[in-house]
Amino acid sequence: MDLDNTLIDRSAGFTAWAEAFVHSINGDPADVEWLVEVDRDGYADRSAVAQAMKDRFALNQSVDAVVGLLLFDHLSFLTVESATTTALDSAASSGHSLGLITNGTVEQQQRKVDQLDLARFFNAIVISEAEGISKPDPRLFRIAAHRAGATLDGGWMIGDHPESDVSGAREAGLNTAWIMRGRRWPHASFSPTRAFPSVHEAIMAITADLA
Repeated sequence: MDLDNTLIDRSAGFTAWAEAFVHSINGDPADVEWLVEVDRDGYADRSAVAQAMKDRFALNQSVDAVVGLLLFDHLSFLTVESATTTALDSAASSGHSLGLITNGTVEQQQRKVDQLDLARFFNAIVISEAEGISKPDPRLFRIAAHRAGATLDGGWMIGDHPESDVSGAREAGLNTAWIMRGRRWPHASFSPTRAFPSVHEAIMAITADLA
């Protein structure tokens, strides 16, 4: 299972932080829109975004200091919906092996897990930086399955990213559940096994099918 924009609404949390940050420097709404756009849902290079922020807002901090803001200051704005934790609890209580697979730095991603008390649901948590490989590398999914004490055969990957989550998991031999987030599937060459409007609906439907 994926973390950002799957279990947690990273986009909403970052936008809320961007609004607070822009307000703190007496910016305007256009600055919020710009910051959200250059962030690219966290996929843009952090140093490049930090330099762009320094240039636009005339910040006195170093690039490294602004990278720190980008990595950590939005974390307090992140939340998990109660329906999601209910679904996770139901799946874990039913005896299903759950693995969390996330790209990012260990410090940032582990802080998210700890802050939102997510570790209690998972048999394994795999963070790309610690493994030296990132999704969509199929090896990351194999590592997660092994540590969760599960096999890939008949398993599922739930995630929002077409390439990192769906494509990589398909290559590893997993079924895939794509979290739509109001989007249409962008590829003609491959598709997920199933698509769901939200992560809690995906978890509940898949665990019901596996019962």
